[in-house]
Amino acid sequence: MGRRSRAPARTVTQCPQTPSWAQLGYSGVPDRRPRLSSGAELFEQLDHGDQLLILGRAKLDAFNTGAITLADVARETNSPRWGKGIRVATLEELGI
Repeated sequence: MGRRSRAPARTVTQCPQTPSWAQLGYSGVPDRRPRLSSGAELFEQLDHGDQLLILGRAKLDAFNTGAITLADVARETNSPRWGKGIRVATLEELGI
């Protein structure tokens, strides 16, 4: 068996962004909303091996040199049948 990645595989959970108690007009109530990390922040915390598994060699090299960002890699789709979605940009689309 190969090395198992610590990177989450399709383990996305929705978490609503709610206003704070203060924004709702209640003062003195502690804000206990969880801090939500962005995908970029989570990606930066991964080791090189896991980043390589996610992006592949060419995209990771381009990412590390600043030629592309993670936002560049995501492409929105819209299917009449399946609705909105996201796919990974090809190397050609990224100019790599």
